[in-house]
Amino acid sequence: MKTGKSKNSPEILHHLGKTLDIEDTLKKYALTREELGRILVAESGIKETPVHAQGHLHLHGHARKLVIRFDGACRGNPGESAAGYTIREDGKPIAMKGVRLGVMTNNQAEYESLILALTEASKLTGKKEVKIFADSALVVHQVNGDWKINHPVLAEKRRKVVELLRNFTSFEICHVPREENAEADALANEAYEK
Repeated sequence: MKTGKSKNSPEILHHLGKTLDIEDTLKKYALTREELGRILVAESGIKETPVHAQGHLHLHGHARKLVIRFDGACRGNPGESAAGYTIREDGKPIAMKGVRLGVMTNNQAEYESLILALTEASKLTGKKEVKIFADSALVVHQVNGDWKINHPVLAEKRRKVVELLRNFTSFEICHVPREENAEADALANEAYEK
């Protein structure tokens, strides 16, 4: 496929939107990540440059640069759960919250924490770029489309994350060791005491 648009672009985008599975879409339509990125850019009508390392799109222009760190905690699995997250801009805290979630699995709590953080960050005005850090390899790899999602509740939570990420001009989500996520972890654990 040489150009961004192709006769199959609507079909490819429909499949991707329906499954939210990048790897499956690449395989089904015999595409590379670069080709899929070109299709997404061409069909969006926005002048963008794909960032292929993790399958993100980057929009040019001045934007607020946000950093989110999130963590979900669970006592029992499933069990009473809590979420913690921080949002910073230029190193300055914009939001630092811990929230009790009720009974759910640890993975559901991790996703819910990300959803809460993205919802809060989406309320900020202007164009926004976001870099997200988490110690949940599962959430990071599923959001990036690297790992399949077998559980319908997690699939729905990922769909919500993808929907919220549309509020940002670009995003990157990275896995970090637990000790680099201590602040979000502490906020989640403090939420149990509320």
